[in-house]
Amino acid sequence: MAKASKPEPKKAGPAAETAPKGSNDSNLFAAISEFFGGTIVVPVLLYLIKKEDSFVKFHSMQALILGIIYCVVLVGLIMVSFVLSFAGGIGALLSCITLPLALAYLLLVLVLTWKAYNGEKYALPIIGNFAEQYSK
Repeated sequence: MAKASKPEPKKAGPAAETAPKGSNDSNLFAAISEFFGGTIVVPVLLYLIKKEDSFVKFHSMQALILGIIYCVVLVGLIMVSFVLSFAGGIGALLSCITLPLALAYLLLVLVLTWKAYNGEKYALPIIGNFAEQYSK
């Protein structure tokens, strides 16, 4: 009599390796936090609400730090260009930097939002270390 063989467990394919690591809620909250990081309020609220979720806390802290840095740089640039506008065309030339800076920030936020939504814990070079430290 031949023994009945047990069915082999299904092997994980490439789709299983690229699946999001966190839950869908976790990914969504992290993406919302990254997208609305410039508002500063949304990352703080999500950081406080999702205390137990280190993935959301990491992305909230990273978005908060990036948003604060962007706001400080933008306000400083506007103030300096306003003061220098009285000194001739230097202020107008300096104010031309604000649009490329805003577009670069928007592109970075969109990339970070996409990565967070897909479950990837992408850390920015310097900001990511601080975010990792405060998300534990």
